[in-house]
Amino acid sequence: MTKLKYQILSHIASGYCYSDNPTYEQMLEAVYENSYKTIEKVPVNVFLLGNVESFVLKDVEHANKVLDVVKQVVIEALEVSGIEVTFTDEEWFKLQITENTTRWGGKYLLNNSKGYMYEFFEL
Repeated sequence: MTKLKYQILSHIASGYCYSDNPTYEQMLEAVYENSYKTIEKVPVNVFLLGNVESFVLKDVEHANKVLDVVKQVVIEALEVSGIEVTFTDEEWFKLQITENTTRWGGKYLLNNSKGYMYEFFEL
């Protein structure tokens, strides 16, 4: 497990894991037990861009590397119960961050057509 994975999971689990120094496994369980609030019913752009942009990003390539780790952590958190996560389509694997060239909004955009995180998975 990398430090980045731990930091991302800690960000997602904040407010749901009540141990002073939780282990990676304890945080995974906390996220899974509260997955309805921590992952499933969160808007895709808010969840993914929020987690990615919580880090100091160098460029779009760096943002996409962080996005890949966020996606790994989400899958691990949902599979902690022993249930294999299946995807509704390939869009989860094709998610990418691009630079926002329009005048309004944040620095990065996500190529996404889903509204909420649960739309990616069949649990």
